[in-house]
Amino acid sequence: MEESHNTKSVSLSIPFSSSDTASLVQEVLDVDKELKSSGIQRQISTVGVNLQVNGDLSKPTEGPLGRVTIVQNTPY
Repeated sequence: MEESHNTKSVSLSIPFSSSDTASLVQEVLDVDKELKSSGIQRQISTVGVNLQVNGDLSKPTEGPLGRVTIVQNTPY
């Protein structure tokens, strides 16, 4: 019996007010790693003022498929 691999991908580009803010959000999100058993592979990077989030679901899972926390940038 051959196993079929269905990979599902998602890409997000989230604009921020500055490249410093985008980098700060990336650093915060990098601390929160996906669980190895979740089957999610997540890559986060910055391009200028944009936060790029790319994710691949490599194997079937139960429960939530993935998560990204988005922080509202509120001026002080």
